[in-house]
Amino acid sequence: MSVSKQSLAWSDQRIKEERMKHRRSYVVALLIFITLLLSTPAQSETQKSLPADFDTLLMMATLRIAGPSADGQGQSLGTVFIVGNPHPTEVNKYRYTLVTAAHVLQKIKGDVAVLYFRRQLENGNWGAVPTLISIREAGRPLWAQHGEADVAAMYIAVPELGRPVSIPINMLANDDLLAKYNVHPGDMLDILGYPFGFESPVGSFPILRSGKIASYPLLPTKTTLSFLLDFRVFPGNSGGPVYINFTGERFHDNAIAMGMSFQFIMGLVSEEIKATEQRKFQYSTHIQDTPLGLAKVIHASLIRETIALLPPP
Repeated sequence: MSVSKQSLAWSDQRIKEERMKHRRSYVVALLIFITLLLSTPAQSETQKSLPADFDTLLMMATLRIAGPSADGQGQSLGTVFIVGNPHPTEVNKYRYTLVTAAHVLQKIKGDVAVLYFRRQLENGNWGAVPTLISIREAGRPLWAQHGEADVAAMYIAVPELGRPVSIPINMLANDDLLAKYNVHPGDMLDILGYPFGFESPVGSFPILRSGKIASYPLLPTKTTLSFLLDFRVFPGNSGGPVYINFTGERFHDNAIAMGMSFQFIMGLVSEEIKATEQRKFQYSTHIQDTPLGLAKVIHASLIRETIALLPPP
C-alpha cells in the first residue's frame, strides 16, 4: 500500500500539534500546582509541634496537681487539664483556664499548690517542671465553681516552656454534639489521671485507662448533670478528662455510616460510687463502704458553664 508525500507531511504536522498540545497542558498543570502551593499558608513552628492524634494532645494538656491536705493527712492529689481560649484582641495569643473537680482544689490547704508542667529536653526526653500556682488569695478561692456540680475553673499563668498544649474549648461536648453522634450506653470512653499519684515513667504524663458508659439517659445534660462510667476510681483520678475517640461503623442520621471518626471531651471524673452498708450491733454501729467500680462523670456542658462564670481576665 503506497503513501503519498502529502499524507506523510500531514501526519508529521498532526504529531507536532499533538505534542504541542500536551506540552501546553503540562505547563498549565504545573502552573496551577505552583499557584496552589504558594497560596497554601505555611504552618507555624507551633502548629508543626502539636500532636497529630487526640490521645497525645490530651496527654499533653493533662497535669498533676498536689498540695498539703486540708485535713492534715499528708498530701492531697488530683488531676487537672488546660483549656485554651483565643484572646479576644491579641492575635496568636490565648487565655488558659485550669479545669478540675472542685473538691480537688478545696482539699488543698493554703493559698498555693504545685502543678507539674513538663518540658521536652534537648535529648528528646521529657522532664517534669514543678511550678507553684496560686489557688487562693488570702484564703479567698481564685476559682469559679458550678452551682450544681463538682466543677471548678480558674485562669492560670503558664510558665515559658514553649507554647503549652491545651484543649480548645470547642472540644467540650454539648447536648447537640452528643445527639448528633448518638452517644449512648456501652460507648467506650477514655480517661486520663494520676491514680494514687502514679504517672508515666518519664515526664509526669498521666495514665490512660478506659471504661464504658454505664447509665441512661445522658440528655438533657442540664437535668442529668452527670453519668456513670464503668471505671474504677482511685485517689488522684478526680478532675481527669473523660473523652470519646471513635473511629469505625456507627448508626448516624438513621443509617449505618462506615468509617466515621469523631473526638471530643465528655466530662471530668468527680467521684467513686460506693454502696454503704450500716450494721447495728448491741453496743456499736459498723458502717462499711463497698466500691462498685463506677465513676461519676460531670458532663462537659457544665464545664463550659463554669468557665463562663469567670470574670474578664
